[in-house]
Amino acid sequence: MPLDEQRQWQALGVAPLSNGGVSGMAMAPTVAVEPVSFRDTPTRGALPEGRRRWQDYVPPAAGTPVLAITDLGIGGPPVHPARARAGEWADFAAQLDRRESALVALVPYPRSRWPRWVGRTLTAIPWDRTTTLSTALTALRWAGRPL
Repeated sequence: MPLDEQRQWQALGVAPLSNGGVSGMAMAPTVAVEPVSFRDTPTRGALPEGRRRWQDYVPPAAGTPVLAITDLGIGGPPVHPARARAGEWADFAAQLDRRESALVALVPYPRSRWPRWVGRTLTAIPWDRTTTLSTALTALRWAGRPL
């Protein structure tokens, strides 16, 4: 992410969380950032920054939005046995929703590649080189989910 855009996100109160080269990355408010890596979905476990052992995902404080940078299982071979399933993302979104925390996903594929469940389960924003903070904020306002 370019430094100037990173500063724009930080001005909004969010900062990137490390994906450690695994399959996802999340963002959370800078006032309570704890970098967390995950495989396929956070419900399968998390690796907080500085730790060596995977553990259960611990959600942020109630009301804290979570921004996941993930392909939601769209990429990779269709027969990949560990591919994230719609139900797992739905469960994760519901877990956060019960805490009044919005789940927003930056997805590195165009909407045309997204399965139908994506729009029904969580707020997603297509993420490519043309995605800007303004694009993301517009998508969030459209979905009724301000950060």
